[in-house]
Amino acid sequence: DMTFNENPITVILGNEYDVKANISNALDIKEEYTFASNDKSIFTIDSETGIITPVKVGNKKLKITGKTSGVTIEVPVNIVNSN
Repeated sequence: DMTFNENPITVILGNEYDVKANISNALDIKEEYTFASNDKSIFTIDSETGIITPVKVGNKKLKITGKTSGVTIEVPVNIVNSN
């Protein structure tokens, strides 16, 4: 069972966010992940490293899939201004 430690994810415009560092795998198995943004006009994510790069303020979902387990979760991502 894969869970995400921060839900939703909030990223300040101009910063990056490391998704991989915040995944918990309750099965305690070595798992590799792929990552996808459902709207690249709000944020992009490197499909292998899991680094989110904000593009503009907005809210969209991030899809995380375990390569071995095939389990997929979606986590909301909020891109916000720094002020």
